[in-house]
Amino acid sequence: MGSKKYKVVIAESGKRDVKNKKHYIIQFFKYREYAESFSQKIKRAAMQLNTFPTGYETTGFQYRGMIFI
Repeated sequence: MGSKKYKVVIAESGKRDVKNKKHYIIQFFKYREYAESFSQKIKRAAMQLNTFPTGYETTGFQYRGMIFI
């Protein structure tokens, strides 16, 4: 039996949040490598949900059949 794939969609507000946090780290801590690592880890975690959607606890919020983490 093949594993079911899900489609992960990151809201624009979520993308902005990650981008803003990345800029904050660079601006206030002057640590670009950490900011890049933070951004990549968030993206990687989100993409892991394609094949392992129960890997993170959900918020319980559902909208139009979509479950938000």
